[in-house]
Amino acid sequence: QDMLVPMKCLQQALHTFQNDIHVYPIWLCPFI
Repeated sequence: QDMLVPMKCLQQALHTFQNDIHVYPIWLCPFI
């Protein structure tokens, strides 16, 4: 699953992925 997450929401998004959705591995790529 690809997700575009604003940097200001990254911490909450990672917390949600880990605790609620269980998405692994998490691959972070900057979007410019």
